[in-house]
Amino acid sequence: MIQEYDSQTNFVIPEFPLHLDIEVTSRCNLNCKFCDKQPLLEKGQLGDMDFAIYRRIIDEAGEAGLNSLGLSYRGEPLLHREIINMVQYAKSRAIKFVFFCTNAMLLTPVISEKLIDAGLDRIIISAQGTSAETFEYSRLGAKFNIVLRNLDMLMNLISRRDASLEVWAQAVAQEELNEEEYRDFWMKFCNNAVILKYRDSQNRIEGLETSWICPQPWKRLTVEWDGTILPCNNDDIRAYRLGNAAHSSISQAWKSETIEKIRRYHLEGRSHEIVDCDGCPFRTVAIQNCMEKKG
Repeated sequence: MIQEYDSQTNFVIPEFPLHLDIEVTSRCNLNCKFCDKQPLLEKGQLGDMDFAIYRRIIDEAGEAGLNSLGLSYRGEPLLHREIINMVQYAKSRAIKFVFFCTNAMLLTPVISEKLIDAGLDRIIISAQGTSAETFEYSRLGAKFNIVLRNLDMLMNLISRRDASLEVWAQAVAQEELNEEEYRDFWMKFCNNAVILKYRDSQNRIEGLETSWICPQPWKRLTVEWDGTILPCNNDDIRAYRLGNAAHSSISQAWKSETIEKIRRYHLEGRSHEIVDCDGCPFRTVAIQNCMEKKG
Protein backbone atom coordinates (compact mmCIF):
# COMPACT_ATOMS: atom_id res chain seq x y z
CA MET A 1 0.00 0.00 0.00
CA ILE A 2 1.25 3.49 -0.88
CA GLN A 3 1.73 5.63 2.20
CA GLU A 4 1.17 9.09 0.77
CA TYR A 5 -1.11 12.04 1.33
CA ASP A 6 -1.36 15.70 0.42
CA SER A 7 1.00 17.50 2.80
CA GLN A 8 -1.08 20.66 2.51
CA THR A 9 -4.10 18.96 4.07
CA ASN A 10 -4.24 18.60 7.84
CA PHE A 11 -7.55 16.69 7.74
CA VAL A 12 -9.25 19.14 10.05
CA ILE A 13 -12.66 19.95 8.61
CA PRO A 14 -13.30 23.71 8.35
CA GLU A 15 -16.76 25.05 9.08
CA PHE A 16 -17.30 25.73 5.39
CA PRO A 17 -15.48 24.61 2.22
CA LEU A 18 -12.38 26.61 1.41
CA HIS A 19 -13.26 26.46 -2.29
CA LEU A 20 -16.36 25.98 -4.43
CA ASP A 21 -16.55 24.96 -8.08
CA ILE A 22 -19.76 26.18 -9.65
CA GLU A 23 -20.74 24.94 -13.07
CA VAL A 24 -22.41 27.99 -14.56
CA THR A 25 -23.03 25.96 -17.72
CA SER A 26 -22.31 22.45 -18.92
CA ARG A 27 -22.55 23.51 -22.57
CA CYS A 28 -19.42 23.97 -24.66
CA ASN A 29 -18.75 25.48 -28.07
CA LEU A 30 -15.79 23.16 -28.82
CA ASN A 31 -15.14 19.44 -29.11
CA CYS A 32 -11.67 18.80 -27.66
CA LYS A 33 -10.05 15.40 -28.14
CA PHE A 34 -8.43 15.46 -24.70
CA CYS A 35 -11.53 16.57 -22.76
CA ASP A 36 -12.26 14.38 -19.74
CA LYS A 37 -15.74 15.78 -19.04
CA GLN A 38 -17.87 16.52 -22.11
CA PRO A 39 -17.79 12.93 -23.50
CA LEU A 40 -19.47 11.69 -20.31
CA LEU A 41 -22.40 14.10 -20.51
CA GLU A 42 -25.79 12.78 -21.51
CA LYS A 43 -28.42 14.87 -23.27
CA GLY A 44 -30.28 15.75 -20.06
CA GLN A 45 -27.10 17.01 -18.41
CA LEU A 46 -26.75 20.07 -20.63
CA GLY A 47 -27.93 23.40 -19.27
CA ASP A 48 -27.19 26.75 -17.63
CA MET A 49 -27.43 27.62 -13.95
CA ASP A 50 -30.35 29.81 -12.97
CA PHE A 51 -29.15 33.06 -11.41
CA ALA A 52 -31.49 32.58 -8.45
CA ILE A 53 -29.70 29.34 -7.52
CA TYR A 54 -26.33 31.00 -8.04
CA ARG A 55 -27.29 33.96 -5.85
CA ARG A 56 -28.46 31.59 -3.10
CA ILE A 57 -25.09 29.80 -3.13
CA ILE A 58 -23.04 33.01 -3.20
CA ASP A 59 -25.02 34.64 -0.40
CA GLU A 60 -24.25 31.68 1.85
CA ALA A 61 -20.63 31.47 0.68
CA GLY A 62 -20.04 35.18 1.22
CA GLU A 63 -21.47 35.00 4.72
CA ALA A 64 -19.18 32.05 5.47
CA GLY A 65 -16.07 33.84 4.14
CA LEU A 66 -15.36 31.58 1.15
CA ASN A 67 -11.72 31.78 0.07
CA SER A 68 -12.01 30.98 -3.63
CA LEU A 69 -14.59 30.32 -6.31
CA GLY A 70 -14.22 28.63 -9.69
CA LEU A 71 -16.95 29.34 -12.25
CA SER A 72 -16.14 26.52 -14.64
CA TYR A 73 -16.45 22.76 -14.52
CA ARG A 74 -17.59 20.93 -17.65
CA GLY A 75 -18.65 23.77 -19.96
CA GLU A 76 -17.55 27.10 -21.42
CA PRO A 77 -18.51 29.83 -18.90
CA LEU A 78 -18.61 32.60 -21.52
CA LEU A 79 -21.66 30.89 -23.01
CA HIS A 80 -23.68 31.92 -19.94
CA ARG A 81 -25.37 35.25 -20.62
CA GLU A 82 -25.06 36.22 -16.94
CA ILE A 83 -21.35 35.43 -16.52
CA ILE A 84 -20.39 39.08 -15.97
CA ASN A 85 -23.09 39.51 -13.33
CA MET A 86 -22.00 36.25 -11.70
CA VAL A 87 -18.43 37.47 -11.30
CA GLN A 88 -19.58 40.87 -10.10
CA TYR A 89 -22.03 39.41 -7.60
CA ALA A 90 -19.43 37.05 -6.12
CA LYS A 91 -16.98 39.93 -5.63
CA SER A 92 -19.74 42.10 -4.11
CA ARG A 93 -20.27 39.34 -1.51
CA ALA A 94 -16.56 39.50 -0.58
CA ILE A 95 -15.50 36.21 -2.19
CA LYS A 96 -11.74 36.57 -2.00
CA PHE A 97 -10.66 34.95 -5.27
CA VAL A 98 -12.82 34.35 -8.36
CA PHE A 99 -11.62 32.66 -11.53
CA PHE A 100 -12.67 30.47 -14.43
CA CYS A 101 -11.25 28.49 -17.33
CA THR A 102 -12.22 29.38 -20.90
CA ASN A 103 -11.27 28.43 -24.45
CA ALA A 104 -11.18 32.20 -25.20
CA MET A 105 -13.05 31.94 -28.49
CA LEU A 106 -15.76 34.26 -27.11
CA LEU A 107 -13.39 36.59 -25.28
CA THR A 108 -14.30 39.78 -27.14
CA PRO A 109 -13.01 43.27 -26.20
CA VAL A 110 -16.40 44.13 -24.66
CA ILE A 111 -16.49 40.95 -22.57
CA SER A 112 -12.87 41.44 -21.49
CA GLU A 113 -13.53 45.02 -20.37
CA LYS A 114 -16.58 43.93 -18.40
CA LEU A 115 -14.73 41.04 -16.72
CA ILE A 116 -12.03 43.43 -15.54
CA ASP A 117 -14.69 45.85 -14.24
CA ALA A 118 -16.49 42.98 -12.50
CA GLY A 119 -13.35 42.15 -10.52
CA LEU A 120 -12.34 38.76 -11.94
CA ASP A 121 -9.07 37.69 -10.29
CA ARG A 122 -7.80 35.09 -12.76
CA ILE A 123 -8.76 33.80 -16.20
CA ILE A 124 -7.26 30.51 -17.40
CA ILE A 125 -7.02 30.06 -21.15
CA SER A 126 -7.21 26.43 -22.22
CA ALA A 127 -4.58 26.43 -24.95
CA GLN A 128 -3.33 23.16 -26.42
CA GLY A 129 -0.23 23.36 -28.61
CA THR A 130 1.85 26.19 -30.03
CA SER A 131 0.77 26.27 -33.69
CA ALA A 132 -2.48 26.42 -35.62
CA GLU A 133 -1.97 22.82 -36.75
CA THR A 134 -1.54 21.29 -33.29
CA PHE A 135 -4.00 23.67 -31.62
CA GLU A 136 -6.89 23.14 -34.02
CA TYR A 137 -6.26 19.40 -34.40
CA SER A 138 -6.91 18.76 -30.71
CA ARG A 139 -9.48 21.54 -30.15
CA LEU A 140 -12.14 20.99 -32.81
CA GLY A 141 -13.97 24.23 -33.49
CA ALA A 142 -11.21 26.49 -32.16
CA LYS A 143 -9.19 28.94 -34.24
CA PHE A 144 -5.60 29.53 -33.14
CA ASN A 145 -5.38 33.04 -34.60
CA ILE A 146 -8.61 34.11 -32.89
CA VAL A 147 -7.41 32.88 -29.48
CA LEU A 148 -4.05 34.64 -29.91
CA ARG A 149 -5.79 37.84 -31.02
CA ASN A 150 -8.19 37.75 -28.07
CA LEU A 151 -5.39 37.01 -25.62
CA ASP A 152 -3.20 39.80 -26.98
CA MET A 153 -6.13 42.21 -26.76
CA LEU A 154 -6.83 41.16 -23.16
CA MET A 155 -3.23 41.58 -22.04
CA ASN A 156 -3.02 45.03 -23.65
CA LEU A 157 -6.27 46.01 -21.98
CA ILE A 158 -5.01 44.84 -18.58
CA SER A 159 -1.81 46.81 -19.08
CA ARG A 160 -3.62 50.00 -20.11
CA ARG A 161 -6.04 49.71 -17.22
CA ASP A 162 -3.30 48.70 -14.75
CA ALA A 163 -5.71 45.91 -13.75
CA SER A 164 -4.84 43.05 -11.40
CA LEU A 165 -6.45 40.29 -13.49
CA GLU A 166 -4.06 37.32 -13.90
CA VAL A 167 -4.00 35.47 -17.23
CA TRP A 168 -2.81 31.87 -17.34
CA ALA A 169 -2.47 29.41 -20.22
CA GLN A 170 -3.20 25.77 -19.48
CA ALA A 171 -2.68 22.55 -21.44
CA VAL A 172 -3.15 18.83 -20.92
CA ALA A 173 0.04 16.76 -21.21
CA GLN A 174 0.05 14.55 -24.30
CA GLU A 175 2.77 12.80 -26.27
CA GLU A 176 2.90 15.42 -29.01
CA LEU A 177 3.17 18.32 -26.54
CA ASN A 178 6.69 19.62 -25.94
CA GLU A 179 6.34 21.06 -22.44
CA GLU A 180 9.36 23.37 -22.56
CA GLU A 181 8.36 24.71 -25.96
CA TYR A 182 4.80 25.17 -24.72
CA ARG A 183 5.80 27.23 -21.69
CA ASP A 184 8.27 29.35 -23.68
CA PHE A 185 5.61 30.16 -26.28
CA TRP A 186 2.66 30.99 -24.03
CA MET A 187 4.65 32.92 -21.45
CA LYS A 188 5.06 35.56 -24.17
CA PHE A 189 1.31 36.11 -24.09
CA CYS A 190 0.28 35.70 -20.44
CA ASN A 191 1.40 35.65 -16.81
CA ASN A 192 1.83 31.89 -16.39
CA ALA A 193 1.67 28.64 -18.37
CA VAL A 194 0.86 25.32 -16.71
CA ILE A 195 0.53 21.74 -17.93
CA LEU A 196 -1.82 19.24 -16.33
CA LYS A 197 -1.49 15.47 -16.43
CA TYR A 198 -3.98 13.77 -18.72
CA ARG A 199 -6.84 12.10 -16.88
CA ASP A 200 -8.63 9.34 -18.75
CA SER A 201 -12.20 9.50 -17.47
CA GLN A 202 -13.54 7.01 -20.00
CA ASN A 203 -11.17 4.14 -19.11
CA ARG A 204 -11.20 4.00 -15.34
CA ILE A 205 -8.57 1.91 -13.54
CA GLU A 206 -10.48 0.36 -10.66
CA GLY A 207 -9.41 -1.67 -7.65
CA LEU A 208 -6.35 0.38 -6.67
CA GLU A 209 -5.96 -0.15 -2.92
CA THR A 210 -3.91 2.60 -1.33
CA SER A 211 -3.64 4.71 1.77
CA TRP A 212 -3.29 7.83 -0.38
CA ILE A 213 -5.82 10.33 0.96
CA CYS A 214 -7.52 12.72 -1.42
CA PRO A 215 -7.47 16.31 -0.10
CA GLN A 216 -10.67 17.36 -1.86
CA PRO A 217 -13.26 16.21 0.74
CA TRP A 218 -11.51 18.43 3.28
CA LYS A 219 -11.33 21.50 1.06
CA ARG A 220 -13.97 21.83 -1.63
CA LEU A 221 -17.37 21.02 -3.11
CA THR A 222 -18.77 21.21 -6.63
CA VAL A 223 -22.21 22.43 -7.69
CA GLU A 224 -23.53 21.43 -11.11
CA TRP A 225 -25.59 23.81 -13.24
CA ASP A 226 -28.90 22.35 -11.98
CA GLY A 227 -27.87 22.77 -8.32
CA THR A 228 -26.70 19.19 -7.68
CA ILE A 229 -23.96 19.26 -5.04
CA LEU A 230 -21.07 16.80 -5.50
CA PRO A 231 -18.15 15.94 -3.18
CA CYS A 232 -15.53 17.12 -5.68
CA ASN A 233 -14.91 18.26 -9.25
CA ASN A 234 -13.83 14.79 -10.42
CA ASP A 235 -17.01 12.92 -9.50
CA ASP A 236 -18.10 11.51 -12.86
CA ILE A 237 -20.11 8.65 -11.31
CA ARG A 238 -22.26 11.04 -9.20
CA ALA A 239 -23.48 8.28 -6.85
CA TYR A 240 -22.72 10.36 -3.75
CA ARG A 241 -24.85 13.43 -4.33
CA LEU A 242 -25.01 15.72 -1.31
CA GLY A 243 -28.25 17.56 -2.04
CA ASN A 244 -29.36 20.36 -4.32
CA ALA A 245 -28.43 24.01 -3.82
CA ALA A 246 -31.87 25.09 -5.05
CA HIS A 247 -33.40 23.99 -1.74
CA SER A 248 -30.58 22.91 0.59
CA SER A 249 -27.49 24.70 1.83
CA ILE A 250 -23.83 24.20 1.05
CA SER A 251 -23.22 23.96 4.79
CA GLN A 252 -25.65 21.05 5.08
CA ALA A 253 -23.90 19.23 2.25
CA TRP A 254 -20.49 19.93 3.77
CA LYS A 255 -21.53 18.35 7.08
CA SER A 256 -23.67 15.54 5.67
CA GLU A 257 -23.30 11.88 6.62
CA THR A 258 -22.46 11.06 3.01
CA ILE A 259 -19.32 13.18 2.81
CA GLU A 260 -18.37 12.15 6.34
CA LYS A 261 -18.36 8.55 5.10
CA ILE A 262 -16.13 9.53 2.19
CA ARG A 263 -13.67 11.23 4.53
CA ARG A 264 -13.68 8.30 6.94
CA TYR A 265 -13.06 5.75 4.19
CA HIS A 266 -10.12 7.76 2.87
CA LEU A 267 -8.58 8.01 6.33
CA GLU A 268 -9.01 4.26 6.79
CA GLY A 269 -7.37 3.41 3.45
CA ARG A 270 -10.69 2.21 2.02
CA SER A 271 -11.26 4.82 -0.68
CA HIS A 272 -11.42 2.06 -3.30
CA GLU A 273 -14.70 1.00 -1.64
CA ILE A 274 -16.30 4.32 -2.62
CA VAL A 275 -17.71 3.81 -6.11
CA ASP A 276 -17.10 7.45 -7.10
CA CYS A 277 -13.47 7.31 -5.94
CA ASP A 278 -12.59 3.83 -7.23
CA GLY A 279 -11.22 4.50 -10.69
CA CYS A 280 -11.43 8.28 -10.32
CA PRO A 281 -8.89 9.67 -12.84
CA PHE A 282 -7.68 12.31 -10.35
CA ARG A 283 -7.05 9.59 -7.75
CA THR A 284 -5.41 7.30 -10.32
CA VAL A 285 -2.99 10.00 -11.50
CA ALA A 286 -2.12 10.90 -7.90
CA ILE A 287 -1.38 7.26 -7.05
CA GLN A 288 0.72 6.87 -10.20
CA ASN A 289 2.68 10.00 -9.26
CA CYS A 290 3.38 8.50 -5.84
CA MET A 291 4.60 5.28 -7.45
CA GLU A 292 6.89 7.22 -9.80
CA LYS A 293 8.43 9.15 -6.90
CA LYS A 294 9.14 5.91 -5.07
CA GLY A 295 10.87 4.56 -8.19
